[in-house]
Amino acid sequence: MPASANISAGEIKEKFIELVKTDEEFRLLLIGALSSGLMTKTEYHRLIEEIKNLREDFNKGFFELREEMLRLREDFNKRFEAHEREMAELRKETIKLHEELARLREDFNKRFEAHEREIRNLWEELKKLREDMQRGFERVDKQFERMHRLIGVLGGRWGVKAERAFRDAIIDLVEQAVGAKVKRIVLHDDTGMVYGEPSDIEIDLAIQNKRHILVEIKSRIRKSDVTELLRIGELYKKEFNVDPLLYIVAPEIDRTAYEFAIKKDIKVYSVTEDGIATA
Repeated sequence: MPASANISAGEIKEKFIELVKTDEEFRLLLIGALSSGLMTKTEYHRLIEEIKNLREDFNKGFFELREEMLRLREDFNKRFEAHEREMAELRKETIKLHEELARLREDFNKRFEAHEREIRNLWEELKKLREDMQRGFERVDKQFERMHRLIGVLGGRWGVKAERAFRDAIIDLVEQAVGAKVKRIVLHDDTGMVYGEPSDIEIDLAIQNKRHILVEIKSRIRKSDVTELLRIGELYKKEFNVDPLLYIVAPEIDRTAYEFAIKKDIKVYSVTEDGIATA
């Protein structure tokens, strides 16, 4: 009988525990043997069924996820195509806007150039008008210089004893000097601007090249006459909305009246009381 037959149960138990602790292969074989011995056929089929169910759930979830991904991709493509169409329309609108801006810029440049030409032409016309007016003033000054000399002659020859006689004698010279017909007008001063009470004011008027000239013709001018003429000028401006030029024609004028008239931009053609010619 072999010696191994004499091994006691305790020794076998100790050997078995030692193999479990030290031999990996033995331990795995033991675990496999125990597992196959513990799992019944019913449990095995149940495990297989659970694994199958898990696979089906996984496949179902996978297919649902793939469908969702497909829907997301389709929605993205639709949105992207819509965005592309919007961008294309925006590009078209941008091109139209640039074209419209170019047309507006071209039209503005044309209008600006036309406006510049109009301004240049206007300045040329104003320059010519200024030159014409200057020549007209020079011609008037020459006529008044001639009239001034004749005033002295008339005053010395006639003694100038009557205002109306002097005015009638000098009126032709005034018309030649200003280059326009002189007429007697009557202004109604309803507020008393000139004399402090409502009254009718007579004054000689000449209109030449749209210039309104009020002419005071007297044999002698004092400062009060200058003040009166200034007020008549204000009344005329109020009545006709025109600022008139003021002229004084007289063979004799007081020095203070002359200085006051010159200060107020009144043109004076006379000889002062101290014998100094004015013009």
